[in-house]
Amino acid sequence: MKDIDIGKEYIIPSPGYRSVRERTSTSGPHRDREDSKFRRTRPSQSLTPSPRL
Repeated sequence: MKDIDIGKEYIIPSPGYRSVRERTSTSGPHRDREDSKFRRTRPSQSLTPSPRL
């Protein structure tokens, strides 16, 4: 049970990571700006498997 609690905080680089980032962005308005940049590039790369690269 401890693994799930800790993994949900910063060990799961999966879609769960977005949930944790959204919670942190609400606590810090400064991260909201960086989140916006990461979110725009993350969905772009996720949609494209980079077959050209």
